[in-house]
Amino acid sequence: MNFWSFLLTCQPGYDKQCLYNIAKCINTNDYSSLIAGAEYTRDHHNDDNTPQAMAMSRVDWNAVDILCIAFGTNDWTGSVLGSDFTVDSTGGSFIGALCFSIEQVLEKFPHIQIVLIGMSFRLRGNGNADENSDNWLNKFGHSLQEYQNAILDVAEKYHIPAFDMYRLSGVNELTYKKYLRDGVHPIPNTGYQHWANKIGSFLNSVI
Repeated sequence: MNFWSFLLTCQPGYDKQCLYNIAKCINTNDYSSLIAGAEYTRDHHNDDNTPQAMAMSRVDWNAVDILCIAFGTNDWTGSVLGSDFTVDSTGGSFIGALCFSIEQVLEKFPHIQIVLIGMSFRLRGNGNADENSDNWLNKFGHSLQEYQNAILDVAEKYHIPAFDMYRLSGVNELTYKKYLRDGVHPIPNTGYQHWANKIGSFLNSVI
């Protein structure tokens, strides 16, 4: 099983490490752009993802049976949602990039079972509990729930499983401090274990 989680759509500085480009690399078996992107953020943003990029380049995709794709919360803060299910190879919209990524992988490796994982309740990111994903819209006027709904709709289009983490995680205004260290990222041990339990239970029910 392989698990992806970071950014789906094109983002400044991180474009080559986003899902839509990783999917291109898998389809073509050419990871040079992914590695170059990781080296760029290492050298210019003090964010070294080169070990992950190198590990990705060595994956034998013929031996991968399940691929979990968990994206959305970072995309919500700065990516266009999109309005249709047309593939977008440029990473310009969330829906288009997700459709493109799925098709790139399954075109080359149709044996892989893709599973989409949604995102949980979170604070906006400024530490203000009054601005959270239940009541705050991004700069494009979309709620985080709309990105979660898009994941479910894309899953339906491709007849693949999707976990509605937003509605089923148990993370909310009253409980987030138990699971999120900064209102966004899971707390080591407690938060990670909660995510693992939720996702693991879902996988056991659908795979």
